[in-house]
Amino acid sequence: MEVKKVYVPSISRNSDSAPPSRVAGHEQRHWRDAERRKLYRAASSTLEGDAGGSPWPWWSHHHRTDANRKTWEFLSRVTHKMKKRFIRFAGVTAFLGALAILIPVIGVILSTRETIDDWFVVHSLEIQDYKVGDDPIITFDRTIYKDLSGQWSVETQQRRGDSWVTICKGFGLSHYSPDEALPPNGVTLNWFRDKCEDQPGEHRLQVVWQFTDSRTGSTKARIITTDNFIVTR
Repeated sequence: MEVKKVYVPSISRNSDSAPPSRVAGHEQRHWRDAERRKLYRAASSTLEGDAGGSPWPWWSHHHRTDANRKTWEFLSRVTHKMKKRFIRFAGVTAFLGALAILIPVIGVILSTRETIDDWFVVHSLEIQDYKVGDDPIITFDRTIYKDLSGQWSVETQQRRGDSWVTICKGFGLSHYSPDEALPPNGVTLNWFRDKCEDQPGEHRLQVVWQFTDSRTGSTKARIITTDNFIVTR
């Protein structure tokens, strides 16, 4: 809406419409106020005809300007709060993303510092002398400290002169967990190494466990060689 400016002349003592000098000072002030009101009403009628608006269009313009200012201030406050929340959200998201990347890396670093004793410990493995064809109970005790995937192999070796010769070998894949229990009736030799056609003589077992940490993918191995035992006819 276009608002026209209307020139409102001032009322002075030299105005042609001024009252005679005989009018008292306070009456003269009242007269000037009345003249100003007439001029403002005339100006208001002019602006009202052009704008088709309120009888005091300049006050309407002021109110609209004030409303726009308040609306702008409100939007500025809302925008500022949204920016702060977005920055916080972006910071939390970045932190969680970095944490998701760092956790596997930290796991690998810690895993490389671990030894096989932190994974799997054999406390005892002993085989007593026995006769060909028997399947004796052996002494076997171990502790598993974490979930592991792995494979095992057992070589039955016989002494021949000054060397050891492998006469049979068993192997397999297995998953190891801390709550895994050994057979309740004891561990037999054939359960431990698979079945083997023994020959009379001096023997020993060489056992290899190879483990893979299912979480980090790192690998470790443990090798155990038993004391010698005798197989008789």
